[in-house]
Amino acid sequence: MSIVTLNFAGKIRKIVIIMSRKKREWYPGAVYHVMSRGNRRGALYKDDDDYITFLMHVDRVRERYPFKIHACCLMTNHFHMLIETMEEALHKIMQKILHSYSMDFNCRYRYTGHVFESRYIDCIIKDD
Repeated sequence: MSIVTLNFAGKIRKIVIIMSRKKREWYPGAVYHVMSRGNRRGALYKDDDDYITFLMHVDRVRERYPFKIHACCLMTNHFHMLIETMEEALHKIMQKILHSYSMDFNCRYRYTGHVFESRYIDCIIKDD
């Protein structure tokens, strides 16, 4: 987001310009470190069933959009995964995982609104 100050006929105007996000890099075989955190840094997993449910959602998405998981670490309020894409872009995979888990989580605890703080964070891994 940028704020530009302009002078129109002696009157100062501030205009907010919203820039689009940088497109995520993707190609078949790309390996990513992916992370996402609970909204307001809150718990994503309140008990063992939540951890299992999240992994079940990951597995269901993996059956539909094949990808490899090289590592996975589920913390109380966030997760880390090393994902290697195959035929589908990372954004489709993550959208399905996060959306399906959010719906399940909100239904189970009778919550509404966001489960995850913001967009997931990814970093493409290009070498050892």
